[in-house]
Amino acid sequence: MNRIVSLVPAATEMIAAMGLADQLVGRTHECDHPADVRSVPAVTRARIDVRAAGREIDRAVRELSAAGEPLFELDADLILDLRPTVIVTQGLCPVCAIDQQSVYQVASQLDRPPVVVEMQPMSLDDVLADFSRLGAVLGCADRADDVVRSLKRRIHACVVGATLRLESPRVLLLEWLDPMFSAGHWNPQLIELAGGQPALAKAGTLSRQISLQQAQAADPDVIVVAACGFDIDRTLAELPGLTNQRGWRELRAAKERRVYVLDGSSYFNRPGPRLVESLELLCGILHAHADADVSADLAESAPAKCAI
Repeated sequence: MNRIVSLVPAATEMIAAMGLADQLVGRTHECDHPADVRSVPAVTRARIDVRAAGREIDRAVRELSAAGEPLFELDADLILDLRPTVIVTQGLCPVCAIDQQSVYQVASQLDRPPVVVEMQPMSLDDVLADFSRLGAVLGCADRADDVVRSLKRRIHACVVGATLRLESPRVLLLEWLDPMFSAGHWNPQLIELAGGQPALAKAGTLSRQISLQQAQAADPDVIVVAACGFDIDRTLAELPGLTNQRGWRELRAAKERRVYVLDGSSYFNRPGPRLVESLELLCGILHAHADADVSADLAESAPAKCAI
């Protein structure tokens, strides 16, 4: 049986989706889904105060990055005690994961060096490929293929539904509020699959900082806010810092109440199986945009989103 240390929340969700949660012996402090994984020992901790305001988190991240210091600490002694046979990590985003060099240093100290699986997805297709690759390493390729087929069926259903809509609204997806960041990576692709046009973002590119002036120039039809690591309540608490700025209320999406707040800790920011649920949420939002009569009802009744 595998002994898996997952240093990526999305990978933890993949492992659970393949029915291998009982093989997890270590996780990150951010791995919280499904709920059962919270009983697995955490082998990381953040060096910044994750409870701070968004602006302060951004400042702390920039300062540590400029100094060449890691944002997270790895409990090497605990990992050595756990004796993993597989370590899953990622090299995509230094803000979201342990420094790769630290991972390989710890792995090299084990009597039997583990297999290190490094994930670097930039698209939804990459995420599905990572699923299959991880399944092969863990000896459950058939289970992984079953999960991928199920996810592809759901993606296809979304794409078919999107073709039935005549409109293709411009969508700005924000992954941070202070400062504003337009979500990149796989997210522009999700917008396109849902039948929209990504504003201030391009599929397969990194997320980027934008200004309110740039948002005004793009004047999107719909704005979706999914702040990385923040749930809905925390995002709503941060939102006035943006919406009270001069010019926000002049945006088309704000005037027409087409601004949606979603749980950014659960959706859009983790390249795992719930990206497909993120796509389904986008489809619901764009369906509401196309049908003004149902927009308010849908926005208020759906548990993962609300219009403001």
